[in-house]
Amino acid sequence: MRARGAGGQHVNTTDSAIRLTHIPTSTTVSIQDGRSQHKNRQKAWRVLRSKMAQMRREAREEEKAALRVSVIGVARMGRGDKIRTYNWGQQRVTDHRSGMTVGRLGDVLEGGESLDAVMDSVRDWLRERDVEALVADEEAEVKRSSGGRKKTS
Repeated sequence: MRARGAGGQHVNTTDSAIRLTHIPTSTTVSIQDGRSQHKNRQKAWRVLRSKMAQMRREAREEEKAALRVSVIGVARMGRGDKIRTYNWGQQRVTDHRSGMTVGRLGDVLEGGESLDAVMDSVRDWLRERDVEALVADEEAEVKRSSGGRKKTS
């Protein structure tokens, strides 16, 4: 393939441009920076490898995000991003993350035992969420390493 563009007569006499195509993904890279075809080929391979690595990273991140959403669930948050509700009329505090409701608002605001109970429930919820995320990551790693094939024992 001949190089194109500015460069005078030398461009017209040198076949130094390189075009590489990754057939499974149809990703194409064209390089015509230097006068040497060998150097252009090396640069094209580097660019193609980096594009492929970037595509794999993006696919892996999308897969992780989808798996986490399916395991953890977005609906678990309750009303949008609301974390806690303080109901003054009924003297009630509800933590929407852990689902715990305490009927002594004054004790929670004073930092008493009710606040400790709410905080303990939130810590337990966070631990459960971390374990679910770890399990999701491990399942994704097993799926990726086995190539999507189920193991038969």
